[in-house]
Amino acid sequence: RNSRCMIIFGFGRGTGIVVDGVMVVRPDDSTTWQTLVDLPAEGEHIIQFQETTGAGVLGPVNEVRITLDTVAPTGSVTINGGEPFTVSRDVTLDLTGDDATSGLEAMRFSTDGGVSFNDWEPFANTKSLTLPEGDGSKEVRYQLKDKAGLVSEISSDTIILDTVAPSGSVKVNDDATYATSLDVTLTLTASDDTSGVDQMRFSTDGGQ
Repeated sequence: RNSRCMIIFGFGRGTGIVVDGVMVVRPDDSTTWQTLVDLPAEGEHIIQFQETTGAGVLGPVNEVRITLDTVAPTGSVTINGGEPFTVSRDVTLDLTGDDATSGLEAMRFSTDGGVSFNDWEPFANTKSLTLPEGDGSKEVRYQLKDKAGLVSEISSDTIILDTVAPSGSVKVNDDATYATSLDVTLTLTASDDTSGVDQMRFSTDGGQ
């Protein structure tokens, strides 16, 4: 994660270090030593090293590859396609994730305000999740981890869970027993504590 890479060697005299084709450590007479190498930018780098004998005979060029990743992944979560309400605790999460360097490794979720998260699991673009019991606003928090171990900021989305149907009443002509006209007046009440009353409908044929 750091732009400085510790290299530890136990080779013969005259070992030198090359990073991406540039000599960064000149050969010296140490036989076992360590050094810090500055990696120049994000991404994969090739570190090459070569040793010489006391007589100046060059050994083979060895190399290792290392990826510098200092930027955490980013992503977003959307519950049920952005719908404001759900009548079921079972919802679908639409997920995005991006990590340009080491790549995405895993994701995790919290439904209790971030007090606890589930175990890390492989990244996917969708996930089925069950919301906690109880009507009202529900928040899902979402985090990503990349292959370098960097963890993203928390992303979140909310939805209102409403599992209780509205209630209401109707009176015709103020509860009169008889009507002398086909035109009547309805007195209506309605209540819904969670998402609120939205629409109404009527039937005059017994609901057929």
